[in-house]
Amino acid sequence: MDDMEREFAETYEILGEIGKGGGGVVYKAYHKRLQKEVVLKRIHSNLKNINTRAETDILKNMRHACLPTVLDFLEIGGNTYTVMDYIRGKSLNECLDERQQFPQTEIIDWFRQLCEALTLLHSQNPPIIHGDIKPANIMLMPSGKICLIDFNIAGVFEGDHATVSGYTPGYASPEQIRCCCQCIRKSGEAVPAGWQQGFPEEEMLSAGMEAPPVSGSGDSGVQEDVVLLQAGENCGELRWNIQGDFLPEAGGRVPAEMQCAASRDENRETVDVRTDIYSLGATIYHLLTGERPGLAPVPEIRERIADINEPLAGIVMKCLKEDPAERYQKAEEFSHALGNIYTSTSAYQSLLKKQKFARALLCAGIVGFLGLAYAGSLKMRQEQDYAYQELVSRESGAADREDWEEMEAYCSQASGLFPERAEAYQIKGEALYQRGEYEEAVRFLTGAALPYTEEGDGRANLFVLVANCYFEMEDYAQAKTALEEALGFGGTENSGTGNSTVYRDYAVTLARLGDTAKATEILGIAIRQGLGDDGLHYTSGEIACASGKYQDALEEFAAAAADSDDGYLKMRAYVMQEEIMAKLEQTPERCEERIALLEKAQEELPVQYLNAILRQLVQAYLDYADSGGGKQACRDAIGVLREMESYQWDTYIIHQNVVILCQKHQLFEEAEQELGNMLKLYGEDYRTYKHLAFLEVSRENQKEMGDRDYTSFRSRYERALELYEEQNTHNQTDADMETLRRLYLEAEQGGWF
Repeated sequence: MDDMEREFAETYEILGEIGKGGGGVVYKAYHKRLQKEVVLKRIHSNLKNINTRAETDILKNMRHACLPTVLDFLEIGGNTYTVMDYIRGKSLNECLDERQQFPQTEIIDWFRQLCEALTLLHSQNPPIIHGDIKPANIMLMPSGKICLIDFNIAGVFEGDHATVSGYTPGYASPEQIRCCCQCIRKSGEAVPAGWQQGFPEEEMLSAGMEAPPVSGSGDSGVQEDVVLLQAGENCGELRWNIQGDFLPEAGGRVPAEMQCAASRDENRETVDVRTDIYSLGATIYHLLTGERPGLAPVPEIRERIADINEPLAGIVMKCLKEDPAERYQKAEEFSHALGNIYTSTSAYQSLLKKQKFARALLCAGIVGFLGLAYAGSLKMRQEQDYAYQELVSRESGAADREDWEEMEAYCSQASGLFPERAEAYQIKGEALYQRGEYEEAVRFLTGAALPYTEEGDGRANLFVLVANCYFEMEDYAQAKTALEEALGFGGTENSGTGNSTVYRDYAVTLARLGDTAKATEILGIAIRQGLGDDGLHYTSGEIACASGKYQDALEEFAAAAADSDDGYLKMRAYVMQEEIMAKLEQTPERCEERIALLEKAQEELPVQYLNAILRQLVQAYLDYADSGGGKQACRDAIGVLREMESYQWDTYIIHQNVVILCQKHQLFEEAEQELGNMLKLYGEDYRTYKHLAFLEVSRENQKEMGDRDYTSFRSRYERALELYEEQNTHNQTDADMETLRRLYLEAEQGGWF
């Protein structure tokens, strides 16, 4: 470890070992330049026949929400490392160990996401096969989304096929197991007792091994035993290399991968993208049943779980076919099957047929059958209810994947079935709110949802969401009205129908409006309704802030942030602390305090609550640059901005402020790059060319008189003017454009062009 720390001291701080297996040793590290935690994986030397660099170069250029970003490939001191993002959360295997059960709808959504990631991997040239998909390699992140990690046993490719370096029993396809067994047969060495777990009996016998009594039940308690074969230089001479203390006398466990070196025999078994399809199916099987599938042929999943969704059972078993030709041939096919799972149910198909028949009866005016139609209406209502719930589930999954078009379609279908129900409206409204589209959310909720929604908790929740949107727009009067609707008008303990958190929000809104006396009264009601300590501290902080008692407010908000397990409330507490600190005189020390506070919030909060934190962090760095932090603070602001871009949370104004500050501190190259990025993100905008023109003037003004050339300024100004005349449809005056015009005339008259 000391050697590694010395080698990586300039860039990495090794925080500790977090795992090891057949593929290598994994360390958690801190990347000093990027200021983020990363994973360093030291590849075992016996796997150097695998083209790790080529694979890493492919992965570095890929971006997907379900894949960690691969940052680098290093060869230092005879060791080989890959560097990738550190993924926070817990593995699905840990969830299984904790006996967690997962809704089928959630599993379907997760695996549609994984199919999208595999589609990207498999479409590379050469394609990337993960080769070790299992619950332990799927991370459930704090945001509720998943990420596929650990490319430990990636394939060695020739065309569309690959040989593999190992497998995990219970999740590997039959052809992947046979591929590894070929390596064992060629080694010609005895296999230690206990290592045979997971091999098909006929393969073990043909390899000269003693077949163990494997039950094939796939019980979740079975160890994921591993064999690692080390290859000689000619890849034909194989010898055993035991990784970990497995033997009974050692009393230990073996790592969770099995590795064997790929043989160069032309007749070797190979695998392709369908082995990942098998592993996906095996993983779903485990999540649904609580048991690993075991050896092929896999027991029918309907025998293990009676209430499984009918089409889902068929999809899983198709993935687990022994013959790869009988499985889904591509990840896209698997994803398509999952995407259409609800419309494949017999209940849904029956509903469509009955609805069509009912319409035919109505159009034809066959009065004699109306009694029959009425008799079947109750059953149809039940089937419609089932279809509604399925559509709402799919809408929620689409929102989690940020597939807005699909989310809209499901919301429309669901609300068409039951326009009086609130669930479908709630999901779309929350998605708009999370994206920061507050005005659009209010228009949708007040125009398309609330007029049709029946009285009850669902309707009240929609009003709370409307209030939240108005609150973010700082329209506190409208927020107050919406919360009073949610509380049943009046906002008193006797007349209100809301819970403690709604009363809390009502008190906070009253404080923002300056009515601290009423806010204190409502806070008392919230406490009697069961408001927790975190909510009490936060609301007290808002009331103190509205009263001008900033030190008291800071203490209350700090207590709320420390006490709360509610991500949203915790985020608001950090935001309010920083906003109060930003109101004070901005010394370098004060800016550093703000930055430290926001970085702490960034570490503690789930991703979905970081939008406001990162916006404030950019501004804190900009203020720090203005107060003495200089050029490095500008660069730090750009670093945060890049992170916001990855989440699509950045705005034109934030980019613009960074450009202005870079220009002020003569970071002309950084400003130029940022403006080029803005053109890519926001298209041809006169404001961007306006800033490019100003940048060119500033850059040329730094030169000696005889070296100046304003030709580039002229072209940029002329383009800005052209777009300004096209885009300024409201005839609003931009003073900056008038300043540029004067500069242009001065340069023209002075002969600078």
